[in-house]
Amino acid sequence: MGERRRPATHATWTMPAPLLREWGALTGGLGAPCRLAAGAVLFRRDEPSDGFFLIEDGLAKASAVAASGAERLVEIMGAGCLFGEGTALEGSPRLVTVEALSPLTLRHYRAAAVTAAMATDARLGLCLIRIIASKQRSLAHRLIEVSALPPRERLLDLLNRLPVEARNPAVRLPLTHEEMASYLGLSRITVTRTLAALRRGPVLAARVQDTLKPG
Repeated sequence: MGERRRPATHATWTMPAPLLREWGALTGGLGAPCRLAAGAVLFRRDEPSDGFFLIEDGLAKASAVAASGAERLVEIMGAGCLFGEGTALEGSPRLVTVEALSPLTLRHYRAAAVTAAMATDARLGLCLIRIIASKQRSLAHRLIEVSALPPRERLLDLLNRLPVEARNPAVRLPLTHEEMASYLGLSRITVTRTLAALRRGPVLAARVQDTLKPG
């Protein structure tokens, strides 16, 4: 049999490598392995929350429904992304719906088990604080910097955070123009027109083509 092809890891946020290693070293035995088929929903908004997850392989989409009733993309999450910890540790309902965009391999952490472990090893709590701080920096970048930029620069900023795996050019990041618009706070028409202009550029044409779905 030939070598199994694996999806490229494209994500709008992933845990910094040093934090990922530290988290793994401190949580050995805490996380239970689990798998999810492509297209399956891991959890839905407003469901009870008693645990959180780390993606080891695959892609997932976090989304929420706006007051208008339209679905809004919150994040594309890939390998090395820890998510769901806020509501789990707080004991509040889920804020988003998370769907598997490809087969997922995850670690599931029970909030009660992590809390108990933090009581005996302060390093675990400090590591989790740094992870949450990293996620907040990413969010602050989107709120403060990206939202103030013109549409072209917003799209370029996002594309620069979505590396293309040249060895597997058939892989596409599953972002539609509608999802791009909701993620960046733009209209769909603006996204489509801006991407059309970017595709005509000699430097970014390949990046745009290989990271976005049409339409």
